[in-house]
Amino acid sequence: FAVGRRETFTSSAESATWAVNHYKPTEIFVCLKNETDNKLTLIVEIAQKNCGKQRRKYWRQNGYRLQTIEYRDSIVKDGEELKISLEGNFQIDTIRSSEEHIIFNKKKRHRTFHIISDQHEPPIGDVILFRTTKKIVEQLVVDTLQNKPKNRFCQGLCNNAVEVATSRKVVIENGIEELVRLPIDGQLFDENQDIGVDIDDPQCTIPVLRKSSLFRLAKQLSEDECYKLGVQLHISEKKLSSIESTSAFKTAMFEMWRPTRPNETLVFNLVKALKIIDKDNEADAVQEAFTDNIEFKPVVLDN
Repeated sequence: FAVGRRETFTSSAESATWAVNHYKPTEIFVCLKNETDNKLTLIVEIAQKNCGKQRRKYWRQNGYRLQTIEYRDSIVKDGEELKISLEGNFQIDTIRSSEEHIIFNKKKRHRTFHIISDQHEPPIGDVILFRTTKKIVEQLVVDTLQNKPKNRFCQGLCNNAVEVATSRKVVIENGIEELVRLPIDGQLFDENQDIGVDIDDPQCTIPVLRKSSLFRLAKQLSEDECYKLGVQLHISEKKLSSIESTSAFKTAMFEMWRPTRPNETLVFNLVKALKIIDKDNEADAVQEAFTDNIEFKPVVLDN
C-alpha cells in the first residue's frame, strides 16, 4: 500500500496496524456433506483471504456443498482462539465431532462436526463464531497518605490523613463477542427437488449445461469472445459465420454447439475452451457449478 498518498492513508494505516498486531484478513465459511439419510458432516474453516476460494474448491471436489452465504470476511489474529457454537433443529455427535474451539494458525484451520437430524425435517440453523474480548476499564481509586508531624504540638492541630485520588487501569478478559454468523440449510440436499430435470430442457441431465445456464454464461461474454469460444469448441467458422449477423448470436452459438442430450465430456471441453480465451473466472465458475450439480452463476469479483 502507498503510505504517502492522502487518499489511501486511512486504509494504509489500518493495514499497518493489522500487520504489526499480527492480524490477517480471512474468509470464514461452512459446508455440508450428506453422508446418510439423517446424518451430515459439517466443516467450519477459517482461511486466509488469498486462499479462501482455493479452500472452498477443495471441499467441493470432496463432495461438500457450500451454503447460500458462501463466506464471511473477518480479521483474525495469528494464534487467536475462537469458540464455535451451533444452533438449530439438530443434534451433534459429540463423540465423533471436533472440539468447539478453533485456533487460527498455520496448522489445522478447520473443525469437523457430525450432525444428526430428524429424517422428516432437514437441518436448519446457524454456525456462530465467538471471540474473547479484552475490555480495559479505568477505575478511580482513592489512596490515603499519612503525614508525619514534626512535633507533638502539630500533631494535635494538623490533620494527619490526606486523601489523594489516583487512576488505575484494570484489564478484564472475560468478555465475548459474536464474530460471524453463517446460516446452514440442509434443504440444499432435499432429494424431492429434482435438479436433474428442467421442463424447458428435459433431455439435459447436467444442470450447468442446460440452455438457461449456458445463456447466462453467454451474457458474461462479448460477441467477439463468443466467436472465439465457438472456434475452440470446434464449431466450424462457416457455421459461425452463418449466425454471426443475427441479434441473438451468442445464444445461437451455444444452441448450435450443445446436442439435445449432452454428456459430461462437454463440461470439460467448455472449461478448457474458456481458459484458452482467457476467461479463467468463468471457467472456474463452470467447473464449480458442475461439481455442485447446479447451473452456472455469474462471477462476482471482489472490489
